[in-house]
Amino acid sequence: MNNLNNEYNYRILEPNDLNALCTEKVQEKKKRVPKKSKYRITELDLRKMVDEGMSTSEIATIFGCNQSMISHYKRKYGISTRSYTRKD
Repeated sequence: MNNLNNEYNYRILEPNDLNALCTEKVQEKKKRVPKKSKYRITELDLRKMVDEGMSTSEIATIFGCNQSMISHYKRKYGISTRSYTRKD
C-alpha cells in the first residue's frame, strides 16, 4: 500500500536497446520446449473402442483422462460417433 503514491519512473530506451530487448524475448520463446502429452491415445485404439460401442466416459476412464480430451482426439482423428438430425 505504501507504493501507491510513489512517482513512476519512465524508462527511456534507444532504438538499439529496444531492438535488443525484443530479440531477447523472441529467442526466449523459441527456447521453450513444447509439452508432451501424457496421454498416448492412438487413432487405432480410439477407433477400436468406439466401434465396440464404448462411451466417451468409459474410454476416458481407461486412459485416465477427462472426457473432453477424448472428444478432442475424436475430432482430431475425424471419428464421428453419431449423426445429428435437424429439428424443424
